[in-house]
Amino acid sequence: MAPEWIYLLKANVGIALFYAFYKLFCQRDTFFQWRRYALLSFLGISLIYPLLNIQDWVKEQPAMYELADYYATWMMEEEMTTPPEVSVAEAPQVPSLLTLCMYLYYIGVIVMSLRFLMQLGSVCWMRWKGTRTLVDGQRIISIPTEADPFSFFGWIFLYLPGLKAESRQEILKHEQTHARQWHSMDVILCELINIVCWFNPFAWLIKTEIRLNLEYLADHKVAESIGDCKQYQYHLLNLVNKNVQTGLCNNFNVSHLKRRIMMMNKKRTHTIGHIKYALFAPLAGALLLVSNISCVSSEIKEEMLKSRAIEGEVHKICEEMPDFPGGMVECMKWLANNVKYPEEAIQNKKEGRVIVQFVVNKDGSVMDAKVVRSIDPLLDKEALRVINLMPKWKPGKNQGEAVRVRYTMPVMFKLK
Repeated sequence: MAPEWIYLLKANVGIALFYAFYKLFCQRDTFFQWRRYALLSFLGISLIYPLLNIQDWVKEQPAMYELADYYATWMMEEEMTTPPEVSVAEAPQVPSLLTLCMYLYYIGVIVMSLRFLMQLGSVCWMRWKGTRTLVDGQRIISIPTEADPFSFFGWIFLYLPGLKAESRQEILKHEQTHARQWHSMDVILCELINIVCWFNPFAWLIKTEIRLNLEYLADHKVAESIGDCKQYQYHLLNLVNKNVQTGLCNNFNVSHLKRRIMMMNKKRTHTIGHIKYALFAPLAGALLLVSNISCVSSEIKEEMLKSRAIEGEVHKICEEMPDFPGGMVECMKWLANNVKYPEEAIQNKKEGRVIVQFVVNKDGSVMDAKVVRSIDPLLDKEALRVINLMPKWKPGKNQGEAVRVRYTMPVMFKLK
């Protein structure tokens, strides 16, 4: 699979998992500002974590490297058990399912991009048709057609003939909050992500939550300013049947009105509840680890493919495992006699066990030695040197026939 598709897959998995985290831990509290930062962080981390490279660190962790190696081996076995495609020379060329999905994805991106541009054009058109005026000292744009009050960045759009005097201050306060807190930036970001991830239902759901939370923020600001929010809630209900102009704007009246009113009447969440927002850090860390382990697995798989292409399949286990001439006791003696402890490592008091993995070929020769558990660069280098100097082993066998076998061995470095 091409790298760009792998990136897209990982980003959408991140969006789905973070949405589930939000629904589980954050949806019912009243930390609206914290929610805003968390939701935007979820989207940002989902887009960034597939690009972060900690593969070198993963390779140094034995458990993680073993997991990556196991996954690479499993992928190889799956490919080997998949029957090869039989091609007929005279058969017509039919696009594969993957190709059709790619075409469908690009069509969706084009359609969503056109939708976004049309919405943006609609706002600009209303700005061009509207006239600037002052309402209670606030500069707004008066529009000629009936519509709900809405805002886009610093522009506040009102249909003045339909604006009642008793609700005017509340409406202005609501839209000023959207404008002053730059809520349109959140909306634009959601729309851009939905263009790329249009096929992911969780991207649409998290966009809905972001927009709803922006309304919570504006409602909370109005409720704080007027003290009693009951009258404000009645004004919201009176606007239920008005028209909504465009998906890019922050509308005074949006869907989920019941949830907005319930949230205004809800008791404030205790401040200790902020702690739960730190729980998303382990989730982000897990995503980063899984992403890099999969990359390491792909590297191992490529190495295995190259090795097999040259000399055939490498086994991890066989009926008769490879053996050093004279057995493992002689192998340990040979290593002890041939290892040259680096002087610099002695001075730095470096010691420990370097784990080396290598392949014993059909003729007993050793190749493809690599360190799977590192202690120190100097000790690693010496361990690889001495392993590559080993005499020929007794090769591994399956059903009496010599096979290539991957073998793992420790090389000890201990100061006297």
